[in-house]
Formats: sequence, structure tokens, C-alpha cells
Amino acid sequence: MNEELIKINVTLSNDQKQKIHNAFINHRDIRLRLSRKGNLRGCDTIIVPPKLFKKLDNGMEFHLKYSLYDTLPLSNKISVFKNIVNISKNL
Repeated sequence: MNEELIKINVTLSNDQKQKIHNAFINHRDIRLRLSRKGNLRGCDTIIVPPKLFKKLDNGMEFHLKYSLYDTLPLSNKISVFKNIVNISKNL
């Protein structure tokens, strides 16, 4: 059974893009905070399952856990992987 993925358009700095890329390649966890002041609008798309993020009063926090990625169904893994590749292209 596929878990629903959430698609969010945000603005990521090159440093944040690099951290996401490196964490994925090296099978590491990463914590990424996005503020309402500017990060939660933009053309960088993050596709994640709901269990990987939580809403904060002043924005959102993504705790990208590689171990949780491993538990996703294959079709969701492919979607998330393609998303990471697209983010990495813009570095």
C-alpha cells in the first residue's frame, strides 16, 4: 500500500540543497528548518511523506530520516529519489 506523499514548494539555499543531497547520498539523517518568512514559497519542490515533517509555529521542520526512507514503498522511494535528484541539479 502506498503512503501519500506531500508536495511543498519552498525556497532552498544552495547550502540546504547540498545538505539534502549529501545526506541522501551518504544515507544520513538531516534536520531542515524552513521559516514562514521566506522559505515556504518558491520553486524548489520537496516531496516527502507526512511522517518526515512537523509544522512549527514559525514554519516547518523536516527531519529527513534515511531509515524512514527505507521503509517507504518502492513507488514512493522513486518519487522521493527523483525529487532529490532535481534539487541536486540546481546546485
